[in-house]
Amino acid sequence: MANLKKSQNLLYHVIYKTINTVNNHEYIGAHSTNNLDDNYLGSGKLLNLAIKKYGVSKFKRVILFSFSTPEEMFKKEKELVTEEYISNPNVYNIVTGGFGGFNKGSLGLKHITNNDTNEVMAVSKEKLTEFLNNGWTLGGKSAANKGKVYIFKEGKRLAINKDKLLIYQKNGWNLGYEQSPTKGKIWIYSPDQDKYSLCNSDDLETYIKDGWIQKKWSPVKKGTIWINNSKINKRIDPLLFSNYEKTGWTKGRI
Repeated sequence: MANLKKSQNLLYHVIYKTINTVNNHEYIGAHSTNNLDDNYLGSGKLLNLAIKKYGVSKFKRVILFSFSTPEEMFKKEKELVTEEYISNPNVYNIVTGGFGGFNKGSLGLKHITNNDTNEVMAVSKEKLTEFLNNGWTLGGKSAANKGKVYIFKEGKRLAINKDKLLIYQKNGWNLGYEQSPTKGKIWIYSPDQDKYSLCNSDDLETYIKDGWIQKKWSPVKKGTIWINNSKINKRIDPLLFSNYEKTGWTKGRI
């Protein structure tokens, strides 16, 4: 299925049918291109599994319709690739057409996961068995940190298996999340110095007497980047980064 935004600047907008010459199974798709002879067969997951199984030489593409705009193309795809069409066991399409790269219309889809790549997708129940026979499993993938605990040490944080916790604790790691350096502190701004800073709530009155103004947060200035030294996050002019890098600072936030 083509993408509407990417199709806008291309010359040809076609509806095609790709046919497996071994078993006559088929796939209907929308394709925008500057070359009608680009040998494009389709991007459908089930179709590509079949191409991998039978080989490219066993498939042929036939152009059914050609349009001057992608909108017309997707309208036709919607008319052809319907719920009824994708329910046909001899069809490789797994979702309804007409949305320019977005799966908005198919109902009754099942989430499946590729055990090798961790890719997650949704397919119609009619296509489910074929995917399961090709190594996919039913359901979305589990969260990467499921069954794990968070630990921290010297500005670093990890998610580990619970049975490894004691080993890490013996090496100086702590259970949970490290307290944010800004927790319990207040942002203040000095108009004279054009400078933002943090202060403890007990010291706020003193800073205000010296001309500082209380702020809800420190603004992110355009053109600056985040750096950290494993303990503190800071934003600087990127031209100054080389100076900080020499003293152990790295790009990004903790």
